Amino acid sequence: MPRKLAYRELLMATLAGDALPVTPVSLWLHHPGLDQDGETLGRASVEFQRAFDLDFSKITPASTYQVRDYGLTDTWDGDHFGRRTVVGRVVAQADDLWALPDLNPQAGFVGGLLRAAVVTRRSLPRAIPVLMTVFNPVFQLGLLAGAELFAALLRDFPAQVRAGLGQITANTLRLIAALVDTGIDGIYFATQHAQPTGLSLADYREYALPGDRACLAAAAALPCNVLHVHGAAVYTDLLGDWAGLPVAILHYDTQADNPPPAFLTRCWPGGISTGLSHTHAVFAESAARVAAATGRLLAECRGPRFVLGAGCALPLVAGTAQIAAIVDAARSPSPAVWRATTP
Repeated sequence: MPRKLAYRELLMATLAGDALPVTPVSLWLHHPGLDQDGETLGRASVEFQRAFDLDFSKITPASTYQVRDYGLTDTWDGDHFGRRTVVGRVVAQADDLWALPDLNPQAGFVGGLLRAAVVTRRSLPRAIPVLMTVFNPVFQLGLLAGAELFAALLRDFPAQVRAGLGQITANTLRLIAALVDTGIDGIYFATQHAQPTGLSLADYREYALPGDRACLAAAAALPCNVLHVHGAAVYTDLLGDWAGLPVAILHYDTQADNPPPAFLTRCWPGGISTGLSHTHAVFAESAARVAAATGRLLAECRGPRFVLGAGCALPLVAGTAQIAAIVDAARSPSPAVWRATTP
């Protein structure tokens, strides 16, 4: 049965602060193997969207896709989220940061992955917003160098780090411009260092924030940008730094060390999105248990400006019945909201 309010219309009404009986929902996962080619990743994204009738479609490439053309090599070794493992890095010493090249987003590995945005946008109705993941420059540099060397470079060679980040940011801006040209509706801008295990708050502001601002500003023409703040104990002090940027939705993981959505709703002027934590063992259990866990989350979160998402990416163990249970929970009318909005 067709839904009365769905997709872009439901999403935008929710973000505008309307009290509605249902919650917009989108989920995503990695497609290991298929994510090494834009055509196959695009088709996988379209098939996932059609299977679950989500309110927006997020294309989920491997986290390494933006750095392969620098020379990084990786493999999938069976990770249960579909994440790839780096086997060959590019930055071995500080002077390597001076030598990072210009990249053409229409060529090489990233050019091939750009096809995923073209295929997905072309294959789905315009009413369904399409988003493509873009990783922030600091995360990319962390992949190129590895965590231990990256920390040493920050400490001992700040000039080279700034130069490397400048080059990576310029290449990312070219990629975002190419994505805008595909007709997608937003970027899912992923940050992974805005937490104590990534960078200190001061270092994040100095080294990561300029790239965040530049990249999100480059996506200003897109109406559905999502800022994903990955990890635990994320720096809520950065909310003021990100405020004013073209971000429709702030997305984060409901880990124990993160603030509750109610707190973020008070601190953030736009939409808030989260979902069952990607570490939640319930994904390996029955659809009924997944539905119950989702219901408990929605009891805390649902309302104006809230969008139900994945906590991070769904684990590959999540089956069709479990994923459908999450979607159905979001689509179940909320009696409390009905009472508040029905004359």
